[in-house]
Amino acid sequence: MSKRMVVAFIAAAVSVRMVPAALASAIDEGRAAYESGRYGEAERIFTRRLRAAEASGRRDVAAAASNDLGTTLLKRGRLRDAERLLRSAARSWESVAPEGVHLAVCLQNLAQVRDVQGGGDEVVVLLGRALALKEKVLGPRHADLVVPALHLASVFHRGGRFDDAQRLYHGALEAGGDGTHAPHPELPVVLNNLAVLHREKGEPLQAERSFRRALAAAEEAVRPDPLRLAGILENLAILVGRQGRTIEAARLQERAVAARDGRRVVVRTGW
Repeated sequence: MSKRMVVAFIAAAVSVRMVPAALASAIDEGRAAYESGRYGEAERIFTRRLRAAEASGRRDVAAAASNDLGTTLLKRGRLRDAERLLRSAARSWESVAPEGVHLAVCLQNLAQVRDVQGGGDEVVVLLGRALALKEKVLGPRHADLVVPALHLASVFHRGGRFDDAQRLYHGALEAGGDGTHAPHPELPVVLNNLAVLHREKGEPLQAERSFRRALAAAEEAVRPDPLRLAGILENLAILVGRQGRTIEAARLQERAVAARDGRRVVVRTGW
């Protein structure tokens, strides 16, 4: 299992009405830069925001700023600085709102850093706390549970704890595609990983069904990801190829190559 990076901003760490206009503007500008991949610009904006927040004396505003800057530095590969900022943010939220979602977000992002660093058991502890906090505040089927559940499931999956991983993958599916809101953008990853798990357990029928669901979810995503789509196609091709279905496998591989090249030769597959 490869490690994926899905970091989260504190979207509503403090009411915008209570934040000075300059800070609110920096939040919007920094996140816009981050989302468009301009991480250097996002870092500069978030650094200014953190300094202003610290000068304001507001621990909650500073904690949110530390989280957002930390997530940006994680994207830039500056793991030590990211860890320092996220630990600082988590300590602040432990003091300000120890039972809140904002602490859960910091723990979730810190787990991403520690996972990249090879943090082992601490990653499990951090994600377990983040997931428990979110479940307590938001309920067991809220969309915000998808990312920590997926991450923890992936950690268990890599470690060979298949039963724990499968339970969490199914939990992420319930939270991310329960029909009460738009499908979560990470739903194709959850389904793909679940399919890989079934394949590794020697359950080809369940694996194929999950791969095809992952493929359908990736094709129907609001923001299609060609590389994600190609990966799912390649995984499904491997599975059917091992079953002797060589023509179908070759067609799937052709579609994967086309997806990577940005060509649209996508054919809908059933669930």
